[in-house]
Amino acid sequence: MKLIKATIRDKDFLFELRKATMAQHFEKMGLIISDEEHQSRAEYAFEQAYLIVVQGAPIGMVKFQERADELEIIQIQIAPSYQGQGYGKTMIEYLMAQSPHKPTKLTVLKSNPAANLYKRLGFAIYDEDDYEFYMRKDARV
Repeated sequence: MKLIKATIRDKDFLFELRKATMAQHFEKMGLIISDEEHQSRAEYAFEQAYLIVVQGAPIGMVKFQERADELEIIQIQIAPSYQGQGYGKTMIEYLMAQSPHKPTKLTVLKSNPAANLYKRLGFAIYDEDDYEFYMRKDARV
């Protein structure tokens, strides 16, 4: 598994990945997200987007930003046919290993079972709104 910086040529893949991985979670909450909204989220923080590539093929995407005081995982999406195989876990562990002395934060939709993965990785909920949990894992000391 490796990371490759996303380019303009990857925008269609990122849009389709977004819909395939996120629409069902919004629908569980009674929210219908338009293609325009999915496109907007796929393009959000595009300069931080990396394809997750396995055996030469993209299987997902991660957007992250390292700041002076924290690592933020902005978005992570694994194609449905690759979910449950450890790719998301491996990617999160890899990113945290690059910044071991910084806390890591992310958000997750309340209807998304990935919240269970994040809890198993040591993330704790520090806040929430109507739709999302705000999660954080403290830095290793």
